Amino acid sequence: MQGNDISNETPDRFLFVFEGLIATLPDKEARAKAAVLERLGRHKHAARCWRFDPHTTKRLWDLAWRHHYRFDIVTFKDPDFAEEIGKRMDHLALPVSSVFATTVPLLAQELSFMPSVAAVFDADPERRFSWGNRGRHVSDPSTFNPFA
Repeated sequence: MQGNDISNETPDRFLFVFEGLIATLPDKEARAKAAVLERLGRHKHAARCWRFDPHTTKRLWDLAWRHHYRFDIVTFKDPDFAEEIGKRMDHLALPVSSVFATTVPLLAQELSFMPSVAAVFDADPERRFSWGNRGRHVSDPSTFNPFA
């Protein structure tokens, strides 16, 4: 609302890359187990190996509550994997609009047709420049601050 009138502006939307920012594989054993399960096509079980970062999830709640931002989670793994992490986020009651699977080149291409996406937050330094001027590299998820 603006001046007691209903506004048709869409709120800013942020994309967060799941791998490395929202969740991580905590140790070598979890990485090995997840790799084997993915190779076997058991993506739903592989998703359970990932541990959500508490600081990042708290920051998501803060941004949703105080600033009314919308979030989407993107993964570069199988759609079954995305479905399973979506269920886990629902179970944890995280303020996420959707979880979807895509590829890096496809998302980079589609960003030009997504005007409501204000930024893409990614912890992988190899994809630092994949998102153009909307890309935001997060070097340390434990100190993540989107306004810094």
